[in-house]
Amino acid sequence: MPRALTAEWLRVEPADEPEAAQRWRARRAQLSQLGCHHWVFRSPSDPSAFLEFIEGGDAALLRGARERAGMTSDIEILIEVELS
Repeated sequence: MPRALTAEWLRVEPADEPEAAQRWRARRAQLSQLGCHHWVFRSPSDPSAFLEFIEGGDAALLRGARERAGMTSDIEILIEVELS
């Protein structure tokens, strides 16, 4: 079954970054317990722009994990393209 991914741009001002990082750490731990992976990347050209990725084994797992983590479930879910 193909893996699933969400990607979402977020803006965080420098003064709010410690609080955002704390939320991301808590979210990563919770999503990990729900069977998903979580990453956050910063734009090198815009230090306030962050791209958050959440990946799960399939779309249903990912959608459910996002909901249980208190995140919106209406974000577009991308499906892995099988290349083998």
